[in-house]
Amino acid sequence: KHTDPKAPYRKKRILLPTPEFYLFYNGRDKMPERFEIRLSDSFQVPGCSLELLVTVFNVNYDAGCEIFQRSVAMTGYSRFVAKIRELETQGMSRDNAIQTAIEWCIRHDVLTEYMKKHGRWVKEMFTFEYDAELAKAAARDDGYEEGLAEGEARGEARGRAEGEARGEARGEARGRAEGEARGESRLSRLMSLLLRSGKNDEATAAVENAEMRKKLYEKYGIA
Repeated sequence: KHTDPKAPYRKKRILLPTPEFYLFYNGRDKMPERFEIRLSDSFQVPGCSLELLVTVFNVNYDAGCEIFQRSVAMTGYSRFVAKIRELETQGMSRDNAIQTAIEWCIRHDVLTEYMKKHGRWVKEMFTFEYDAELAKAAARDDGYEEGLAEGEARGEARGRAEGEARGEARGEARGRAEGEARGESRLSRLMSLLLRSGKNDEATAAVENAEMRKKLYEKYGIA
């Protein structure tokens, strides 16, 4: 419809209308009024030659989406969904909540004509293949996976911290032991040299005075 029938047979590049992709979000999680998502966010391995950028509009009624100012239909749809959730929160079953919300819309001039003509279809659409038990199971799975990931992250962080602490403790202990051994070895060599040379006074001073010991190490070249 948008190209000349002869275009595929020509050498000139075929110019196409610029596509734009939108998603209307009305889930229960808190989301910004408008944001973007990428198809590549769902790829198992990053770095693919295919990409798709989608602009997402939060059309929950309390989100104040800019589209509400331009679209009466979208505003009505958002109020309808909000009414269903309100009734479900009050303890009403999903089927009854949908039917009651349709009747509420008709009485309060929210998509009134549409609901009168297509209310039955709307109800079927909103209940189509909705499995409450499956939905609950999926929610439990999501909660379990999120908890598992959080637990693994905490465990990893705690393990890393404990490992670093143990490593530091071991390093400190090893360093102290090596230092003491090295110090004892230096002192032994110094004492042996002094006693063999008959320098008993220096030997006594080395044992009693750390500063003198340091000077004697330097004097006799003992590292």
